[in-house]
Amino acid sequence: MLRRYFLSNLLLGTGMLPGTYLLKSQETETDKLLIQGTAPKKNLAYEMLKGDKVDQELNYLSSPSETLLEKQAKFAKFLNDQVFNMKLPKGYVVELGVWKCDTYKLFEKQYGPQRCKGYDIYNYTNRKDLHIEDVRKISQKESYPIALGRNHASSWQDSFMSRYAGLEFLVKNTVVGGFILEASLDMIPKNVAIYGFEHHLSYKKVSILKKVSPNSYCKTIA
Repeated sequence: MLRRYFLSNLLLGTGMLPGTYLLKSQETETDKLLIQGTAPKKNLAYEMLKGDKVDQELNYLSSPSETLLEKQAKFAKFLNDQVFNMKLPKGYVVELGVWKCDTYKLFEKQYGPQRCKGYDIYNYTNRKDLHIEDVRKISQKESYPIALGRNHASSWQDSFMSRYAGLEFLVKNTVVGGFILEASLDMIPKNVAIYGFEHHLSYKKVSILKKVSPNSYCKTIA
């Protein structure tokens, strides 16, 4: 049932069949605010049938490599130098895919634990204040204002369905003036489009997207 639901949403997007587009006369200002990935397109039907990596091996990120730890240290510097200097509107700070909570702890230190919400499909740290849920299920049932969200649910390459659901959740709930931390555009498939946001800045493999329209949405396109 879950996979059938996502197939219908991914293939139909906002109600239009794959390969169809709004006529110029039908476009709104939000429709013109487009951010689109540049990585090779994904076969959406195949991704739905294949499933995500977390479905095949739930605990596949249990042992960090030295390279991964180095990346985490560089990302922490990026947060301190760039993200933590941005003025945020009112709302929660959310991380989807907290893993070992290294980044999440930095969010808590900067913004206060009462303002932060962390999600993962598996509780790697045995913390009781995390939301242990499948991001593919929360995207439709939860709604609250988000000022800053990080989509870190696996990766576009390994778990397209989870990553898209995370993006959909953050796009829907981020308030105007708020930000989403996503992968760089060259890691997001070409058939993923985000409307109502502008590209704020990039750092290596990370993009910061800023919400500029209250009518934002994302969809897959042919």
